[in-house]
Amino acid sequence: MNNAAVAAIEYSIRHDVDEGQQFLRCWFEGDFETCRKEWPDAPDVCYVGADPLHPGTKKDRVTWALQGVLEDVIAERRRQVFEEGFHTALDDAYTSGELAGASAAYANHARWQAAFGDTGSTLRPSTADLWPWSIDWWKPSDAYRNMVKACALGLAELERLRRRDLASAKALAAASAKAQQ
Repeated sequence: MNNAAVAAIEYSIRHDVDEGQQFLRCWFEGDFETCRKEWPDAPDVCYVGADPLHPGTKKDRVTWALQGVLEDVIAERRRQVFEEGFHTALDDAYTSGELAGASAAYANHARWQAAFGDTGSTLRPSTADLWPWSIDWWKPSDAYRNMVKACALGLAELERLRRRDLASAKALAAASAKAQQ
């Protein structure tokens, strides 16, 4: 049961039985306009997530949609690491933009699919320029899945850059400390 339903039930039990039932009947039927008019003291939380026109519901939908996308990207990143074996040590060896290039290649292929309705797996010339590895590793899917792969590869590049920058900062701090001795 969502928070809006719990709040609606809690609100209804603060009233006499008939009035509480009337409120819940309107609420369950989705007649939120009547709920607001007849019971103006009902807390806002009764409507967030239940009333599709409530501003808070729109935020919840965006968060929910974004969460699903992020879960797909994280699942793909985990697949790359644990099933394909592309662990951090291997990623750290790609210092010439290979991960970013692979990410861009999948994103470019998804763009091509969206623009032209192309569902093929052919490595287009504009994409081939971005692809850093053997064609054997090129495994496109539908546009959504290609964007998930692009984001996961972009995430791998971000992770690599962060590790590199942290290592540089640690080395700089160690050198600075040694120089001060």
